[in-house]
Amino acid sequence: MDPRDVPPADGRPETLLAATILLMSAYAREGGSPRLAGAVLRHLELLADRGDVPGVIAATCEHAADLWVGLSRVSAPPTTAASGARPATAAAAGMRALLRLVTERGPAAPGVSP
Repeated sequence: MDPRDVPPADGRPETLLAATILLMSAYAREGGSPRLAGAVLRHLELLADRGDVPGVIAATCEHAADLWVGLSRVSAPPTTAASGARPATAAAAGMRALLRLVTERGPAAPGVSP
């Protein structure tokens, strides 16, 4: 099993949230690996299901998990030959949409569907 697939062992929600943010950063940096997306998804699901996480964070993680389901199934796009850079992907667009959702409207209240 890949270490990225294993949640932090200390059990504190802030550690799990910090690990999730690091995985999201690695996902963006590496150009959209489905394996990293799956690890992010697992962490978001764990955060959403915890009883000791504030409702707004749990609701945001639950909504974000819905978006990451698709990203964990999408293969990484090929690099372009000239620059070695990856083209813009639906995953990047999804990340931007999630950031807009959270920053413009705020996360959904607990028990409220977006």
